[in-house]
Amino acid sequence: MQRQGRHMERSGSKRALDPGGSGGGGDDERDPKRPRVPALASVIVEALKLDSLQKLCSSLEPILRRVVSEEVERALAKLGPAAAPARIEGR
Repeated sequence: MQRQGRHMERSGSKRALDPGGSGGGGDDERDPKRPRVPALASVIVEALKLDSLQKLCSSLEPILRRVVSEEVERALAKLGPAAAPARIEGR
């Protein structure tokens, strides 16, 4: 019987801290103009995703530049030897 009383006290005190009685909505539900703040965990996950995507792009960029350069050279070579430059240099 005491355990039940303690549980009621704890849950009662939690309700007392939330005067709106919305059940965890907090200020977001009361003020629709206020932007919703994302959870810290989701911000960290998004930052890690962005970082890994940037690393992937950085490592793929030289490969893609080389492939595109080779394909452009092949296309120009098909047009004729006079139209194709000796080597296309990209920076």
